[in-house]
Amino acid sequence: MPHLTARRDISKDEELLYNYNTVALSLSPFHCYCGDKSCIGIVMGFIHLTAPMEYAILDMLSPEMMKKHNEFEEERHVAW
Repeated sequence: MPHLTARRDISKDEELLYNYNTVALSLSPFHCYCGDKSCIGIVMGFIHLTAPMEYAILDMLSPEMMKKHNEFEEERHVAW
């Protein structure tokens, strides 16, 4: 189950958005129409992001997702 943490206080009845790339390594691609100015428009999972995109959301990853990311990074470097 994904772990979501708010980065600021949330008002009652406020619409919530979150970045699916912070909770899944890989997904079947789908378009996002959230309209947020930082949205990349397509969701495929964390491992499909460019290095700058990964860096931009590292501090948003749950501990479980960070562990998966670190394991994936180790495997990716071994393959080189």
